[in-house]
Amino acid sequence: MRLSVRHSLMIGMAVLVGLIIAQALVGIGVLEAGRQSTRLIVVDTIPSIRLLGEINLQATRHRLRTTRHVLNSDPAVMTRIEGQLAEAETTLDRLFAEFEAHLSTPSETKVWRQFRTEWAQYLDLQRQAIQESRKGAKAAATATIERQRDDFLEAVEKVRGLIQAHDGHVVQALDGIERRFDFALIGFLVLSAAAVLFALGAWRLFVTRTVVALDQMTKAMREIAAGRLDVPVPASERHDEIGAMAEALSVFRDSLVETTELRAQQVEMDAANLRLMSEIQEALSVQAARLDAEVAEKTGELADREREIVWRLSRATDRRDTDTGDHIVRMSRVCGIIAEGLGLPEEESRMIEIAAQMHDVGKVGIPDDILFKPGKLTAEERAVMETHVLLGWQILKGSKSPLIQLAADIAYSHHERWDGNGYPNRLAGDAIPLAGRIAALADVFDALVSERPYKKAWPLDEARAFIEANAGEHFDPDCVVAFLARWDEIAAVIDPPPSSTRGTSIAA
Repeated sequence: MRLSVRHSLMIGMAVLVGLIIAQALVGIGVLEAGRQSTRLIVVDTIPSIRLLGEINLQATRHRLRTTRHVLNSDPAVMTRIEGQLAEAETTLDRLFAEFEAHLSTPSETKVWRQFRTEWAQYLDLQRQAIQESRKGAKAAATATIERQRDDFLEAVEKVRGLIQAHDGHVVQALDGIERRFDFALIGFLVLSAAAVLFALGAWRLFVTRTVVALDQMTKAMREIAAGRLDVPVPASERHDEIGAMAEALSVFRDSLVETTELRAQQVEMDAANLRLMSEIQEALSVQAARLDAEVAEKTGELADREREIVWRLSRATDRRDTDTGDHIVRMSRVCGIIAEGLGLPEEESRMIEIAAQMHDVGKVGIPDDILFKPGKLTAEERAVMETHVLLGWQILKGSKSPLIQLAADIAYSHHERWDGNGYPNRLAGDAIPLAGRIAALADVFDALVSERPYKKAWPLDEARAFIEANAGEHFDPDCVVAFLARWDEIAAVIDPPPSSTRGTSIAA
């Protein structure tokens, strides 16, 4: 059965409309998938990451407060710490409840239950350590804290695993949006190519079937126009529009006009589809940029919180020594200047400056009668004082944070000497961590120019001469070179510089 021109055009238009509808459906599908993925990220994943970060922070603070309780012997302070621990547990219970409302997969639920179990084990040991500490059994309490460390680290690792899993969800959602966009683009190109090929095929078939009849009819119309009305009309046997054109020229002309208009509409529809796809791409790019900015902001907030923890922990030393607060500020800044003078990267120099603030955090465990003694310490008292480096290391060790790890190294090694006569391990030369060598110089320098209960402050020029004279013995020669090269900046840290007559001792 041969189709008429009219039916052929109708079938062709139906096919073209179907292709256009398919293009639109692909675009709508991509938009809807992008909307759902975006909603998943904004409504569920990002709040979950924020809650997990807060849980991790509060849990770490909980452990630090337990350590402070064990290291402290003042009943009033211990009571206050116990109140802080109770408040922290209430906060954690609230955060746990909020996060559980966001659990959406069996795997997340399983990991979360494991975390709650390990956290409960940690709390049991923590409460045991508090009871032992309250009874004065500090050694037993310290041993209990060491036993609970693995439970605590395993619990925190579960939280970090959940954070990484939610980060993976964000990445997967963004990858899904990009894949759908690529699929939509490929579908659009394929459908457009199919539409063009179909139009060319239909046009070729139309010409092949009708050109002969049109040529015959053109000749007949010219003869008719010439007045030869008796000329037989060709193609009168056809049952289609070509046969109808033999009866009226106007029908043929209007058919051509209609075909031209339809082709113009097709071009406009193709252009509209291209604009729609461009708008979709732009919207996805804006969304991706916004999500990147939010991730960067959250990362910055976590870094700020870590630095705040370092600062607040360093202030614990300030509360144990009326002179140490200013010493921490000056000594840490001098550390940063020396690190810069050694050519270390800016970020590494900044980390050393921040971590150095905790170099004497172990002094929270030194008895007041030794720490505040105005005269020279006995050999036994000095041995007790020297344990502050080990206490500081025990407080800071085991952290996953690079900053806290660096602070632990500084706390443990800042009383080592370049010639190997320091403590606690009598390390020498490059065996001493670089950050510890920097802190050793800065600590002694600030102790020299500061007035203490057992000594008067040295003038700046005499303190500088002492540092220079002890290069290669007490201090790393490279650190001394950097110290002298940045002297103007270091001298400006001591503002105003002390000028009283020097004493005979340096920092413990």
